[in-house]
Amino acid sequence: MNRYAKVLTASALAYTAEASIAAKWAKGTTMSSPSRPIATAEQLVAATKDPSARHLVVHGNLANVPSFRLAPGQTLTGDGDNASISFVEGVDGLQLSTNNELRSLRLEASADQRAIFNDTGVESLGRIRLIRITTVGQVQLLARDTVRSGHVEVDRLDITSATLGHESTARAALAPT
Repeated sequence: MNRYAKVLTASALAYTAEASIAAKWAKGTTMSSPSRPIATAEQLVAATKDPSARHLVVHGNLANVPSFRLAPGQTLTGDGDNASISFVEGVDGLQLSTNNELRSLRLEASADQRAIFNDTGVESLGRIRLIRITTVGQVQLLARDTVRSGHVEVDRLDITSATLGHESTARAALAPT
């Protein structure tokens, strides 16, 4: 096999492996840990701090949840049509880090707070996915500060109510660079 054939073969194998991993990740099956059922705010906060907890599944409505952060690689999914998280009044809600996925959830913060936002102190967002998400409150995903790369996928994001509470931040985010 000549040098070019070897490179093409190696590239095809790498692409096949990467596509296979991406397909499994898209289905939510790449993580080796089982899903962790979440029924209380305390369970949710504890699970986000546990590095072995990868797939968090919210059952029912969690009320008075403090602001929390998903660790790199964690997914948060709602089980059923009523799965929701209501944050403590006056605080921002869910902070994303790297390679996070939110699926089939309603997130409720105060209308002038952020229901979903990202950590701008990470170098890469990796792949952030928002699928069938409804929010009350702002959704703010920014590539600034330390963030240098990332990919954001959104499929059916419904922001039912939000106000522009951080006007200077929003203007800075929208300003051309």
